[in-house]
Amino acid sequence: FNRIHKIGQGSLGDMGGIYTLGTSFGTRVCDNVIFDVDSYTYGGWGLYPDEGSEGITFENNLVYNTKDSSFHQHYGRDNVLRNNILCFSRECQVAFTRVEPHRSATIERNIIYWDNGPTFSPRYKGSDKARVDWVKNLWWRSEKAVDFNGRSFAEWQAMGRDVEGLVADPLFKDPKNRDFRLRSHSPAEKIGFKPFDYTQA
Repeated sequence: FNRIHKIGQGSLGDMGGIYTLGTSFGTRVCDNVIFDVDSYTYGGWGLYPDEGSEGITFENNLVYNTKDSSFHQHYGRDNVLRNNILCFSRECQVAFTRVEPHRSATIERNIIYWDNGPTFSPRYKGSDKARVDWVKNLWWRSEKAVDFNGRSFAEWQAMGRDVEGLVADPLFKDPKNRDFRLRSHSPAEKIGFKPFDYTQA
């Protein structure tokens, strides 16, 4: 229930709203609101599990207006990103730096929403290749069609990724003014997303 915002301010690099490092099985990062994260060089992430972060659950967080992705994992094992709202990252949306021999993370039941910019950045080679379980996420790009490094959603699913996910407008009440409450009959219900009260942060 932390409210973390206006950090980096274009002066710091390699940083994020919440940073983790190393083996941390049982750690939970939940019910936070992170926004306006801006870096000088690379970085400026919302949720940032860095080198060797393992066993961490990131759940019920709202992240928006970050320079780089809302979630970025450098390398690690068996982290879980579940039931988060990730919006309006400028350079890419979700990123993995490395392809590792084990499962890096499970990404499930998140709403990922943006206007411009790519889904995955070519800078982070592991984003579409890492061993990640993509499960029931809802993707929406308001200005253009969603693509996954040049692949359609159907092609992405044919690779075994997010086969139960959706590309659909989540029906936020007023995303341009950063009101991320869901309207009734949001397709987020279909992926099992559970709304949370982010105003409590």
